Amino acid sequence: MSSNTPSRFKQVQGFTLIELLMVIVILGILSAFVMPAFANFGKSATVAVLQGVAGALKTATAQVHLQQIMAQDMGDEASAGISLYGTWVQTSYGFPDGSAGDTLALLDMDASVKAAPFSGSCTENALCVNSRSASSGYPGLTLPSADGRVVIFYPQGYSRLDQCFAYYWFSHKATIPPVINVIDTGC
Repeated sequence: MSSNTPSRFKQVQGFTLIELLMVIVILGILSAFVMPAFANFGKSATVAVLQGVAGALKTATAQVHLQQIMAQDMGDEASAGISLYGTWVQTSYGFPDGSAGDTLALLDMDASVKAAPFSGSCTENALCVNSRSASSGYPGLTLPSADGRVVIFYPQGYSRLDQCFAYYWFSHKATIPPVINVIDTGC
């Protein structure tokens, strides 16, 4: 065999230690920027659920209001209301009156109804509901008026005192429509 013949076997070279360390450093730097984005997914999911509840409340409120207009039942009498999903929903001037039970009936959903003075965390269901007069009781919530009632939906692990809820407020006045929104600063 001649010494000029090319070798059938080439020498295999791997990565040097420096190259491997540089890759690890680059991955570490990238993960420092990516990890905070993944940490916010829990908050984003909670806020998305609350926005979904607010959207469902808006749709149901509009449906009830339209049916009350068609039935010409726009008063504030005790008999004003509508049967929805087999449950009587009390209305005032064509809108749901703002009780926790009636608001749950609007959404046809399972949630724990908490009495007005309750300030503990929601533990039983994915959502809890609290209803009270609109004058006070919910930090971060600024309403157009202290009249009427407010119903809040807050997620499991939160309380009505946390600023993490969807709400329905109705003034019980013929000229002021309900306000439905989400407070998510405490989520």
